[in-house]
Amino acid sequence: MKNRLHIKLPTLCIILCLILGCSLRFVGLTRGDSSFVLNGSGQSENSTAFYHFHPDETTVIQAALGPLDPFAPKLTAYGLLPAYLLRGVLELNRIVFGWDFENQQSPDRTRYIYFTARGLSALISCFTLYLVWLLGVRWFGEWTGLLAVCVVATAPIAIQLSHFLTVDSAFTLLTVAGLYVLLRSLERPDWRWFISTGILIGLCASVRLMGLSMGLVLLVGYVIRERQLKAIFAPPIYLAGLTAVVVLLALQPYLVTNYDLLFQYTAISLEFSMKVARGELLTTWNLVDVHTTPYLYHWTHLWPLGVGWPLTVLFLFGLSYGLWKVDHHKGLILLWVGIYFALIGGLHTKPIRYLLPLLPFFALLTADFCVWLVRVPRFVWVRRLGIAICSAVFIYSTMYGVAFASLYTREDSRIQAARWIDNHIPVTSRIGVERGGFSMRELIDSKKYAINIINTGTLFSLRGFMTCQVELQYLQSRLHNLEYLVIIDANRYQQFTAAPELVPGCATFYFALMAGELGFDLVQRFRHYPALGSIAFKDDDSEPSFTGYDHPTVRILKKRDDAAWQQGQTLLQERLSSNPHCVDSLLATASSTLQSGNLDQSLQTTRQAIAQVPQSKLAHLIQAEIYRQMGRSTRNVLEPYNTKKKRELYT
Repeated sequence: MKNRLHIKLPTLCIILCLILGCSLRFVGLTRGDSSFVLNGSGQSENSTAFYHFHPDETTVIQAALGPLDPFAPKLTAYGLLPAYLLRGVLELNRIVFGWDFENQQSPDRTRYIYFTARGLSALISCFTLYLVWLLGVRWFGEWTGLLAVCVVATAPIAIQLSHFLTVDSAFTLLTVAGLYVLLRSLERPDWRWFISTGILIGLCASVRLMGLSMGLVLLVGYVIRERQLKAIFAPPIYLAGLTAVVVLLALQPYLVTNYDLLFQYTAISLEFSMKVARGELLTTWNLVDVHTTPYLYHWTHLWPLGVGWPLTVLFLFGLSYGLWKVDHHKGLILLWVGIYFALIGGLHTKPIRYLLPLLPFFALLTADFCVWLVRVPRFVWVRRLGIAICSAVFIYSTMYGVAFASLYTREDSRIQAARWIDNHIPVTSRIGVERGGFSMRELIDSKKYAINIINTGTLFSLRGFMTCQVELQYLQSRLHNLEYLVIIDANRYQQFTAAPELVPGCATFYFALMAGELGFDLVQRFRHYPALGSIAFKDDDSEPSFTGYDHPTVRILKKRDDAAWQQGQTLLQERLSSNPHCVDSLLATASSTLQSGNLDQSLQTTRQAIAQVPQSKLAHLIQAEIYRQMGRSTRNVLEPYNTKKKRELYT
């Protein structure tokens, strides 16, 4: 009886884990469907509205709805496979159920398309759980597979991305499937397994081109298995490689026939995306990454958000144990983890979603360490301590995951803020809102209120060409007649304050505004935290790419009076005059001495300004004019700012 119970227990546990994981992925997929309807939307009072807030999800959906021309796609930043999948599901629903999706102007159709896309994403994430179980059971053992599934099932990062159709969940599923089939092909060499491996590598690359790097894992694994370097020329390797290329080109033939599309300078092209990711092209949304440390930031800020601090620490032990007790299959998993993290860890832009493809493999290695810890050590007290530690970590992680999923059972904070504005702010009030991916602009009735767009992106676009005083004057012109301000932390505030030296006037403004020093008082704040009963996991001021999609902070501020506003402007003037990133006085001195003909004094002052604020383009331009009047070459001065060689696009 005991043996029977022992055999059935892992099976029972994995069923419960799968049920829990799938439930957390499907809960709240209709979030955004709201009874709050803007009066000017043209809908009846009894109708409902649908709101969506994930720009990347919208990009994939628009690609699926538009003309899907594999020879000339508009979207090249990502592979076309997710768009193909969604379009296929929509077409199948139209054929079988008669559900039309082409009338995109209808709110009901928009709702249907997004619900379908999210259901597809949740289903993909559920399949990933099952594959993690298969991978764990075959090469690590039942209990390792069970614990790994538990980690992935309840990880907030996986739960969040399963609620939006982005490329990350699909890429994660295909990498896990690819590693599983790859290890099977090396375990028992057979041409069918190698063809299957090639198919999955090609599918991975059809989501993200970096999926081709899995071919290197196959190559290394086969060479190690055959124990000879010439194995790289073996027919199975050619077969898998040829299959991968055929699959990739069958899905994306433009890579050969019209590869110039990759290098078009549009917001959804690969060229643009890579420049942003590498930091060659600075945008407002990647300002938060300016002062982050490559590779380290993922461990100190992103993993703790995505899975919690206890599991982040345990991941490090799992990786260390995997390197210590490395074998053939574990070594190949570590090789893929190393390749992928080497590719994404050094990027300037560090959205948390890039970590999702690592999660299943970190979970397996960590679960393997936990199983070893509770079974192998010689001393009983070590095993008991291991059981206590691992149990506490897994309990905490499960609570965090369930708490995070509860976000999708509550109305989005932006919709709550919009409803409050509609009910409490007087008609014709002048309200200031920001632009950006997480703006409140589309949720406030422009026929009921006077909406003023605070386009701080202009200050970002002209950074270096504007003095701090000009920045302040621009903000004053936008804000002086407003009665209310609506600010979302993940939209502009966190970005500008993360790199205050780049746009110092705007950053100082945001610091003072949030401190209540500009005559605007906070009247309402809307924010949801991952919560389980009375236990809340607070994540204020965390990564905007983690909070902006589903639980940002919305602040509604009201102007106290004109006197308080003027007092705030005086305070802001004082702050800017002492700001080390503002060189207005030096630039003024350099300009006046240049006009008076004192070139040496002007040059000395300009050099001082450049040393203090190297990114001041005005200082470099003044220096160039001084050199011109001195008869010296200006080429080396202006070269860093040659706009033909350094184009920058901004949000």
